[in-house]
Amino acid sequence: MAAATLLSIGGSVGFDVADRFVLRRPEIAMSGCARVDEGLTVAAYEHGLYLRFINFQGRMLDAVTLIYFRACYILYPQPVLVGDPSVVANFPDQVLAGNFEPTDQWLLQHGIHSVLTYHYDRHHFLTHVRHVPAPPPATR
Repeated sequence: MAAATLLSIGGSVGFDVADRFVLRRPEIAMSGCARVDEGLTVAAYEHGLYLRFINFQGRMLDAVTLIYFRACYILYPQPVLVGDPSVVANFPDQVLAGNFEPTDQWLLQHGIHSVLTYHYDRHHFLTHVRHVPAPPPATR
């Protein structure tokens, strides 16, 4: 619960402030990124992260790659996925085209234990974290 609240606050405050004040007050923009970075770290829980994006369009498309590239940088060497790893995703339209709701089995096959969903709704980022438990050890 605390992680979801932290991510919600970081997402909604960080990007709106950065969008409005980055040219006049870069320190404000960086404080927003720091909140998002902390949320990404908490969500990944040292087991990789799948990012899901819902309702991103118009001027908010740039937030898709900002979040994705920040996650890759902050979480390295943990895996960060936004879709099938064999598909190139360097631009917002590429990320969104391949973005889907992964199953627990798919996530575990790709070494990922958490999904962080960003839902853009009326100038706010709503976030949700879903952790996937590791499968039980095989019995003989």
